[in-house]
Amino acid sequence: MLPFSNDPSSAESYEDFLRGELVSLADRLVSKYQAALDRGAGTRGTSVFSTASSTGEPNILQAQTPVEEETSKDAPCTFVDERWANLTLNLMEEQDEVAGKQFVGHVISLRNIDQQAQLSLRGSWQFSWAEARRLGRQRTAEKPGPTRFNDVVEDDSWLQRFVVGPESAIQFVWALLATLFIVWDMATIPLEIFPMAGFSNVTFAVAAVSLAFWVADVPTHFLFGSQIRGIIEMRPARLAALYMKSWLLIDLMVILVDLSLIALEVIRASDMNPLFRSGRFLRTIRLVRLVRLLRVGKLERQIMVIAHRLLSTYSLMALRVVGYLSVMLAMNHLIACCWYGIGVFLKDNGRGCWLDRSEINQDNVGEAYIAALHWSLTQFTPATNSIAPDNAWERFYAIWVILLAMACFSSFIGSIGTTITSMRTVRRAQLLQESKLEVFFTERNLSLELFERVKSALDKDKRARTRLREDEVTLINGIPESIKVNLHKEMYITSLLQVEIWPSWSHKEDADLLRTICHQAMSEHTCRPGQDVFLPHKLCQYVYVIQTGSLEYHTLEKETEDCKSDTVCCLPSLWAEWPHMGRLTANLGTCFYIGVGCRDFSMLAASFGGPLCEYLKIFGILLLSEIEALQAQGTEVNDISVQNNISTRDLADRAERFASLKERSASRFGRSSSKDRTENELVSF
Repeated sequence: MLPFSNDPSSAESYEDFLRGELVSLADRLVSKYQAALDRGAGTRGTSVFSTASSTGEPNILQAQTPVEEETSKDAPCTFVDERWANLTLNLMEEQDEVAGKQFVGHVISLRNIDQQAQLSLRGSWQFSWAEARRLGRQRTAEKPGPTRFNDVVEDDSWLQRFVVGPESAIQFVWALLATLFIVWDMATIPLEIFPMAGFSNVTFAVAAVSLAFWVADVPTHFLFGSQIRGIIEMRPARLAALYMKSWLLIDLMVILVDLSLIALEVIRASDMNPLFRSGRFLRTIRLVRLVRLLRVGKLERQIMVIAHRLLSTYSLMALRVVGYLSVMLAMNHLIACCWYGIGVFLKDNGRGCWLDRSEINQDNVGEAYIAALHWSLTQFTPATNSIAPDNAWERFYAIWVILLAMACFSSFIGSIGTTITSMRTVRRAQLLQESKLEVFFTERNLSLELFERVKSALDKDKRARTRLREDEVTLINGIPESIKVNLHKEMYITSLLQVEIWPSWSHKEDADLLRTICHQAMSEHTCRPGQDVFLPHKLCQYVYVIQTGSLEYHTLEKETEDCKSDTVCCLPSLWAEWPHMGRLTANLGTCFYIGVGCRDFSMLAASFGGPLCEYLKIFGILLLSEIEALQAQGTEVNDISVQNNISTRDLADRAERFASLKERSASRFGRSSSKDRTENELVSF
């Protein structure tokens, strides 16, 4: 057994001893190999080298040496291949089972830079290669991944480069402009029934600008990506097909109406024909403009695009109440303008109307509009009004308004009441928690400065945008466990594979282990501005994979480093008890990250066993050895500098080659042993 020592001062002597032994072993193997070639390797079963020491125990330093790889898997094993298997199994079985645990416990140790304490490999990883093989489970191939929410679908067309996503700033600005033009049309087009000569010039100028905007809006639907059934559709051909099936005909019709009206306005302004200047002709043109209000159907989508970009959940609830009231007001605005139009129509035809009975001058726009709006609102609410219909036209219109009010008023009032109740509940819970916080500080006579700092941190936490946690969606708790496994696998597998510790075959052949790790060892976390992910000197419980946002890492030397998306922190904690060597905090906004439980990860890997488990153990030993070497050179290794100072991809390649070497050797030895047993059985028979 090699002479290990816990004394750090003996590290140099141990390194010299190990280096000398390796050089001696290399010289001996080369000389034995050359001797084997000189004598010839044609006689099967001839023992060239002694495989036993004077004590009768296998001597791994005198075991047979390998030659070149066999060129075909079906070719028979030569006696040199058997000696290769003997060498490998001696290295694995005898050394691994007898001295492996002591080797791991003594060689793989790291010093805490603060406490000078040694870190040992986790107990879950202290197993032999034979134990890993015995615990190995059947490996299954990974199936192709399903389509996910927010997956982007694109094609190879030349227009693809011009398509912008639904979250782009261009779409946001365009939606904002569309909203302004639609609201302007809702407010001004009904008002054109009133005699406002100066206002017509303003509406004509805005209508020209609006027409240019809506003409340019038609081709933008071919270039603005949209989220359809959870998938972000970015293919121009598909976007064009969807637009043609929905709004294309309506938009073209409204554009043609606008062009016709603008042309008529230009003709009327330049032609002195009394037909174009009659009041009936002007009112007809104004009524035709109501067709542009069909664009109101787009308003909800445009407003939701803007609201989700700018507002929090509580603000969205308040906006919903304002939206209900705005819809009611818009409906009454249109009804009031039409009510005034009926009065003017009856008066022009020499019949009595509500304007005459109420002694309202139709040319007094302000008085007439207020009276009409008052009448419209009283049809929706149980309020009194002196204006009443007195002829068939007015009664017919009033009946349909009342029916509309019966259908809409109760729905709007119920929706507004429900939303306000929800807002009050949320606000009441916030006030209760704030009062408890104040009582907590008062009972303990704590400082006002600390209280203000706590309140400031809580205010930032309220303003921070967060996403729903799994425990907040109660319906997920009722789904079967097998579906939850697939749910967690799709949630975490991307982050798990970002940790560069896997061999090239792990994500294809060991899907069961990866799926179980995602289900049992991984969780999602949110760090709001001012919050800390971890503090120094505490043992690490997770490996952190940053998804979105950024964090700041403060070392013990007061140095600051930024951790962007896809950064992996505290990687060595998967194999060793690793104390945090700095503070990780969110100062630049809300950050979302995934945590991989260290103990759960190691226990699951050990329980699954198999080649992947052995590979992970080898990778951990190599990683901790590299860290120990860096510390011996005076390079400080902290929670986030591991991947900057060590090439984990190179370590993965080395570990994969070594694990594959063991697997191939065991397979060859197993085939030879099986053949020998078969020959013995035939002889006995």
